[in-house]
This record gives sequence, C-alpha cells and structure tokens, in this order.
Amino acid sequence: MKKLSLLLFTISLTLWAADFWQTKSFTDWDEKEVHKILTDSPWAKKLLVSLPMGGRGGGGVAGGGGNAGAGGRGGRGGPAGGNYDPGVAGGGAPGIAETAGGGGRGGGFGGGGGADAPAAAATPALPLLITCRSALPIRQALAKVKYGAEAANSQDAKKLIEDPQQYYIISVAGLPSYIQPRDNDAKQALITQSSLSAKGKDELTPVDIQFAPDGRNVDAYFLFPRMVQFTADDKEIEFAAKAGGLVIKQKFNLKNMAIHGKLEL
Repeated sequence: MKKLSLLLFTISLTLWAADFWQTKSFTDWDEKEVHKILTDSPWAKKLLVSLPMGGRGGGGVAGGGGNAGAGGRGGRGGPAGGNYDPGVAGGGAPGIAETAGGGGRGGGFGGGGGADAPAAAATPALPLLITCRSALPIRQALAKVKYGAEAANSQDAKKLIEDPQQYYIISVAGLPSYIQPRDNDAKQALITQSSLSAKGKDELTPVDIQFAPDGRNVDAYFLFPRMVQFTADDKEIEFAAKAGGLVIKQKFNLKNMAIHGKLEL
C-alpha cells in the first residue's frame, strides 16, 4: 500500500511539473498559454542584439502587432505557399499570405522609437523574437489564435496544423526595416550569411528569406531545406545570421522541443 501511494504521488508530481503543452490538447490552451507558446517557450526565444555603432534603431518589440491571445489580430503576414509556415495575421506585404492570425510580439520588451526617434540613438540593443515557425506547437498556437473555439473542427485550421512542412522555418521579428534587401544580390548576400546548424552535422543555408513589414520594423522568415534531420541527440541547434551590421545568434535546446518523445521542429 505504501509503495502504491508513493507511485501515485510520483505520477502526480510529474504531471504537476510537466509543461502544459505536454499535458493539454492545444484546443484547451487559454490565451495566456497561447501567448507563452508564441513568445517564451522552447520554440520562441527573446533576444537582445547589440546595435552597430551608428546603427539605426527599429521600433520596440512590444510596440507592434497584436497580442498572441485569441483576440489578437496582428499586422503581419507569413511566408506564402502551400507548405510554408503559417505566419501571423494581418495585411502583410504583397505576396505574403495571411494564413494565421495575431501572433504578436509582446512579452516583456519595451517599445522604442523608429530610426528618426531620439530614443533610438540611446538604445544599446535591439529586442528581437526568434521563433521556430514550422514547429507543430507554434502552428497549433497560431491556429488557436485565428480560429479560436473552431480550431478543433475547422478544415482550414486542420490544414494549417497537419500539412507537411517542407522547410525548417525560423522567423526573426522586430528587425529594423532597412534590413530588408533592396535587390536580389543583397538578398543572396544575406542568404549566404545565414545558417541553421548542429554540432557534427552539415550546416544548412536558407533557400529563401521572406519579409513582412510591421510598421517601422520588418519580420524575416528564413526557409531552410529539411536536408538534415535533427534529433534530440544533437542536443541543440543554432540559428545565425548577419544583417545590416547586426549579428544574430540563437540556440534552441532540442530536448525541450520534444513532445511525447517526438522532436517538434
């Protein structure tokens, strides 16, 4: 009897300590939980990037777009195409599909001025949000945002969640608008300076980078081919990019990105 009580206590303690995305269906996530998935989870990381000397500042992360909750309807679009990342809501740029809603980028970063704002010159670092947009929990959260209570039954939501992902998609939200390349040569230069890698495996270079304006900022979507299969044994992956004098590096712990033993990336 004592052993059974100890076992039940251990199971209860394990369930209590588990993250909600391990124990709850995405259809039961509340607004706060959706926001956490999209802004502060194993798949979404806040990053402060040092501004280059004399660099131009962008707007603050918290100042743009809608909140990540079900009521949010942000102003950004996502990559276009059938197997592309769902992105976030709103008008988006020409050619950028509006296929999911209200990702938002709130969650602790203070707002800032644009390139012509006095405060920008005094800002030592730029707040960014780096997200594994192709990961299942992110797509589920975006479906929950856009379709709300209908996310469980909507065919559009089902497509958003279940369509095979052709790319690993890393999004960088909150970049200054001058980061967006003005021509194909500049875009190719950015592509060659971007990578997704794990120790002991071939480094991936994006096949494309798409952009969605967000006020004075721009969000970038880096599309990496799934030519390399990552596993939890790789321990971590690192996204890196150099753009407009900014050096962006963010690591993701692969063990924490597994749900019921399956890596979600």
